[in-house]
Amino acid sequence: MADLVSLGDLPEWIGDGVAAIALYGGIRGARARRALTFCRDLENATGFTADQLRDFLENHDELSEIAARAWDAGSRAVDERKRRLLARALAAGFVGDETVALDDVPQFVRTLDQVDPVHVKLLGVICAPRTIQGLTVTGAVGWELMAEAWPGILQNYDPLVALLQREGLIRDVAIGGGGLGSGEPMWSVSNYGERFVCFVKNAEPSLLED
Repeated sequence: MADLVSLGDLPEWIGDGVAAIALYGGIRGARARRALTFCRDLENATGFTADQLRDFLENHDELSEIAARAWDAGSRAVDERKRRLLARALAAGFVGDETVALDDVPQFVRTLDQVDPVHVKLLGVICAPRTIQGLTVTGAVGWELMAEAWPGILQNYDPLVALLQREGLIRDVAIGGGGLGSGEPMWSVSNYGERFVCFVKNAEPSLLED
């Protein structure tokens, strides 16, 4: 009988292939588990059974495409709060939600697909009220104020702010004639960002605070 061949005795390209298959299997398994959790979160958020969700989506083409993106994002979301937010945003397309306008459903899903908890935390820093000379104000936050509220932000300030701006969640109020004139970007939450913050604050407020 031929001797059994150990993995170390195989040609290198075969060994690499086996390792790649194992890696892919691990990734696929983890994503399948998270996707299942997302589906359960959606059932809880809508009050629908799995069959009812399927039947509804089969008759609503636009929402089915939004659901496809939310499901994929949910399978990749490591943070369970982000998965619940995705389910809550999508659920508004099924049953409505007082904190989510129907027109915001696709945009909220898209934004949640792009942001991570660290981005939402920074959004919370930008919109947090503060007191200046006895007055409570929000917005117009530069990097110094961000660093004071969150000392660890400086090393990743540029990419975090860039993504929030790209998603339309914040705007630079120092730009143009109405700006503060310092030349430094001063960030405030946009109109869309305010609606998104309201949604997060109602559904998963810890994301704005952690």
